[in-house]
Amino acid sequence: AVMSASTVRLPLLVSIAIDLFPMKEEVASLTTPERPSTVPMIRSVPPDVSMMSINEGNGTLGSLGTIGAGAQPYYVVVAPSGLFVYALNQGGATITIYSRSTGSGLLTATGDTAMTGGTPAEAQIDPTGKFMYVTNNAGTVSMYAVDTTTGALAFLGTVPAGAAPNGLAILSLYQ
Repeated sequence: AVMSASTVRLPLLVSIAIDLFPMKEEVASLTTPERPSTVPMIRSVPPDVSMMSINEGNGTLGSLGTIGAGAQPYYVVVAPSGLFVYALNQGGATITIYSRSTGSGLLTATGDTAMTGGTPAEAQIDPTGKFMYVTNNAGTVSMYAVDTTTGALAFLGTVPAGAAPNGLAILSLYQ
């Protein structure tokens, strides 16, 4: 079936390939005024990020393809602007950075990566899009400044967070 541009939101978005056990459902959300959505999905190996469209009429997903990720991708987070997507890679303790086309919705690797302070588990970006925080199984949270023009991350340091933190939420102080 052919989906018209009026019934499809692009991309929407991303799932990750998980080659660790147990498999965990991940949710990536791209929320912009024109495209509010949340899409849960999981895939198995090879390690990649899947791009999906959502049919607004019936909620079905359509594949837009995949793009490679780092070693053992585990979690994805989308910048509030919707222009950048970050994949946490547990195998190399890195973050792969993607830009998102506003026309097609497809992702392109920027070629930049960032190191984490240990095996990354989850990430959140603050509502302004200027800072990202990553929980690490090493008992820390890594802090980054986000370049809102390029998506690049500048490492700001780590703070202790207890044994193997795997959840993170940001309560907005900007509202």
